[in-house]
Amino acid sequence: MKSAKTGLIIFAVLIPVLMLSCLGPKKLTTDQTFLNLKPVEQLPVYDLESIPANFEVTIENVADMGSSYKNHTAFYINDYLIMPDEDITNVQNAYHYKLKLQPGFYNIKGEYFALDGFSERKFTIKPQTKVMVKPGFITKVQCKIEKNWDGTPLNNPLLFQVSYLPLTQQNTRQPKVVKPQAPRQQRRPAPVAKMRRQLPPKKFPNKHMVVLQINTAPTGADVIVDDKYIGQTPLRVQIDRDNDHILQLSLKGYEDVIKYFDKTQFGREKTIHFLQKLKAK
Repeated sequence: MKSAKTGLIIFAVLIPVLMLSCLGPKKLTTDQTFLNLKPVEQLPVYDLESIPANFEVTIENVADMGSSYKNHTAFYINDYLIMPDEDITNVQNAYHYKLKLQPGFYNIKGEYFALDGFSERKFTIKPQTKVMVKPGFITKVQCKIEKNWDGTPLNNPLLFQVSYLPLTQQNTRQPKVVKPQAPRQQRRPAPVAKMRRQLPPKKFPNKHMVVLQINTAPTGADVIVDDKYIGQTPLRVQIDRDNDHILQLSLKGYEDVIKYFDKTQFGREKTIHFLQKLKAK
């Protein structure tokens, strides 16, 4: 009995296998191959690097030395946090993302964090339409944050602007047009005394100094920089970019403000704008 049951089980298993083998391989039309066939192995890294980036994101006007100090943003694709191309500082004005994605639709989301006093508020950045990656095109996603005096956005929610450009336009460089130069005419040298009168004195910018523009609401606050009284707001003062500085603001009837400037925050900026709303006591 046992041998008979075993034979029936083997027979029941073999029949579907034989039927499938008779059917042959799965068939696809040429129009179906793109959606149904996947590579059995990924391309090597050096081949992937030659593929041009087809998805670019730019978020502008994020942080500065004024009311938006330490404001920052985050960007997500399909719930994955994407790291920006550059190292981020406390005064990062623009965030850039340049990456490669497969064709299709993607869920994207941004978050803008504004430091409102001692608390941090989060604002969502979302696209107006579905975002897709099309073959032969580059998807550009952009958002420029328009802000109130305290760094919070004027519009809520914030919106991404999405556009699509052919990749050929991104890679095509216009040839330089070299204009023929006319022959130079020789002129008689002017007298030395006359040349001195004509040439204005050269002004060399001091690369070691940065201009600090200080504004307060209300105005008229006393300004002290590094224990030295400077004047009352609004005013402009030059400070040494190679050193740290301490700024103090005081106005009768309002709370004093103390601001610390780290020399690494100045970067290559020529003018730093600092705006402070004073709180009544």
